[in-house]
Amino acid sequence: MSESFTPTPESRAPLNGRATLSLLNDQQLLDLLATDISAMVGENLVLSIDAQTLLSLVGNLQLALRHPDNHGHPATAARGLIEAARAHFAGHGAKAILEAIRRGVEPEATP
Repeated sequence: MSESFTPTPESRAPLNGRATLSLLNDQQLLDLLATDISAMVGENLVLSIDAQTLLSLVGNLQLALRHPDNHGHPATAARGLIEAARAHFAGHGAKAILEAIRRGVEPEATP
């Protein structure tokens, strides 16, 4: 059992950049990560990527979703991004890409 860690301004202040964070144990890093994420609640990030990169990202997310321990918010977010990509490609009438995405979701449907 790890001891509880409460982030303080001192613990967040960099001594020499990344080295300070490298001294934290996993639980301490997770605590700081949660603090960072909480500070950004409600903000949206707009990504601008080309179609090839989007399709590559979809494929990587589909592969990650096959892992039995991938569930909860990360899996929901991945599925949401895949659905947004599907809608984007459907809007362009990209039938071959849509079929590739479908096969990635349903690999048993691959001929």
